Amino acid sequence: MIITNVAISNYRGITGSQLIPLNRFSSIVGKNDTGKSIILNSIATFLNPRDNPVTLTDFNNAERPIEIACRFLSEELREVLEARIKSRIKKADGLDEFLDDILIDRQLTIRKTVATPKKGFDAEQVLMVDYEEKDFQFLYGKSDEELNEILDRYQITIPVQGRGRNSKLEKIKHIKEYCKSNNIGRSARYIDDEFKICSLLPDVELFKADYGLEVDTRFKSNSVSEILEYLERESVEKNKLAVIESEISDEMQKEANSVKKYMSEYVSNLKE
Repeated sequence: MIITNVAISNYRGITGSQLIPLNRFSSIVGKNDTGKSIILNSIATFLNPRDNPVTLTDFNNAERPIEIACRFLSEELREVLEARIKSRIKKADGLDEFLDDILIDRQLTIRKTVATPKKGFDAEQVLMVDYEEKDFQFLYGKSDEELNEILDRYQITIPVQGRGRNSKLEKIKHIKEYCKSNNIGRSARYIDDEFKICSLLPDVELFKADYGLEVDTRFKSNSVSEILEYLERESVEKNKLAVIESEISDEMQKEANSVKKYMSEYVSNLKE
């Protein structure tokens, strides 16, 4: 699972809202005090607020909440979400359609909001395409009785089997057909993460490069042993480690060339 962009609002030096696109391998370049660390720290707090809590100085404006939204992409994302949600929304109740609505462009967007300093967030929400009119919002989460109320209120006709014999998915289907024929608009909006999708997000480690790893004991205890085990395993299995090493070397060279080009604009006699 990778992050394709992060949107940050009211966090440290960001007064309004800032959208930062990311890739599988991203390098953040800029002058001192231009906000490079803001991006890294906001992602660390988003994924692991317990070890990277929100402090009072993180608020650009203490009277407004901090909002951080990340968009995720993964080849197995739909399968992972289906396994998480299927206990709450059955396939017969529209699980596939609900996944279509939250996987916008095959990506999942989650927004977290916090209003006071703490090791957590006040709200965790998922972006989905949904109806703008309140009565028709989040049909998949409505009970059978609530769907029946909508059918009665808007006089939506159900086929001859009779309303009591129709499944939830069939009712939702006819309600959606009614919405389409009456031009009831749909747009992206955030819903509360009542499915605990946030628990599926990856963990994160953040350490500063300007001091030795031995200083950060938390990083050593949490990650070093796992990294060593990975390196030992991959070094003997089809020589995967050599492939990884080559890819990293190529990517680092590309980044070095990019940084050199950027710096050359300011230092004309720069040498490689």
